[in-house]
Amino acid sequence: MDAFQRTFEFSFPSKFGFCRVLRIAFGCFFFSTRQAFEAVGGFDTRLYATEEVTLSRALKRQGRFVFLRECVSTSGRKLRTHSLSEWMPQLFRITIARRKYIGQRSALGLWYGDRRPDPELKLRIVPQFRRASPDEISLLEELQRRTAMISDYREEILAHPDAVEISLQAVVDGHARVALLANKVIGFSMVLPSGDGRAELDGLFVEPEFMRRGVGRALLEDACSIARAQGVHRLDVTSNRRAVGFYERLGFVADGPIATRFETALRMHIQI
Repeated sequence: MDAFQRTFEFSFPSKFGFCRVLRIAFGCFFFSTRQAFEAVGGFDTRLYATEEVTLSRALKRQGRFVFLRECVSTSGRKLRTHSLSEWMPQLFRITIARRKYIGQRSALGLWYGDRRPDPELKLRIVPQFRRASPDEISLLEELQRRTAMISDYREEILAHPDAVEISLQAVVDGHARVALLANKVIGFSMVLPSGDGRAELDGLFVEPEFMRRGVGRALLEDACSIARAQGVHRLDVTSNRRAVGFYERLGFVADGPIATRFETALRMHIQI
């Protein structure tokens, strides 16, 4: 842990007290009644940062707003992967110059730029696998939504929340597999049979904090193993533009572009 990260963690209690006094929430778990949430229009999807601050300020006008004393520790990855000189301009843009920058994704590279390897997470994870159960569907949908919030499709998913819905029948039929670390679900795959020895990789998602640690590759290898045992010899996938490199590294080859709900994607396949 470097000096910058130690200083930030040391000063966090004072920031917490500051927020309690002003009743402004940032970077936190956020709960409200449905009536109040809808009355203020929910999260402003035009904002790329401090949307929770904007929402908390709006909710205060609807009634009592309470700040709990309990704290929750979250990942310190961005403190480890970005220097003080990189943090300061970003903090300036979401505080003093907030009005100018929070609607510009390109101006908030610390949150929306390329993901950097975490120096404290160099070891690959070796997860365990099992079939997903129907009572985990909401958990898997939320996991998928969290991955969308750090992707290029954040606005589309916020506007169309049904896009992350998972078929109950597909889970009941055993087509969904979950990756586990210490009994916690950290990713899942969905492989749907399409006949004639082929199957469709309908979903492959990893919790953001466990990305780039081999979980996606392990999920795919598990999915291929299960599919192969069921007589599948070819696995197809529709890849978004950011995932093409991932699939290419695992042996997928391109078949051609295809129009999807949100963009033109790439059809790919691998012989298994």
